[in-house]
Amino acid sequence: MAIYTLEFQENIVKKILSSPDKTITSIAKEENVSKSAIYKWLKKFKNTTLKLDDTAPCRPSDWEPSSKLKALQESFNLDGEELNSYCLNKGFMPIILMNGEMIL
Repeated sequence: MAIYTLEFQENIVKKILSSPDKTITSIAKEENVSKSAIYKWLKKFKNTTLKLDDTAPCRPSDWEPSSKLKALQESFNLDGEELNSYCLNKGFMPIILMNGEMIL
């Protein structure tokens, strides 16, 4: 079993959190690390604050209320590809309702 430094573990978790377009499987392959190790690290750092780059997207559940409101205001009149593109740039995916309508 490989032993990884705390710094390496943090960097992998940061990479996952700041790369919403990549899967854990793809990052595990890129870094030559097992998926189970990554899941353990995600659990380990779940309730801690890791400093991400300012430009790195984060999960909307981690946003301040003012940021959530701003995202809703910016995306209110968007639909289809525009909404999809906006959401991807912000680091999340819209919810697609049963009737095909997309919402944040």
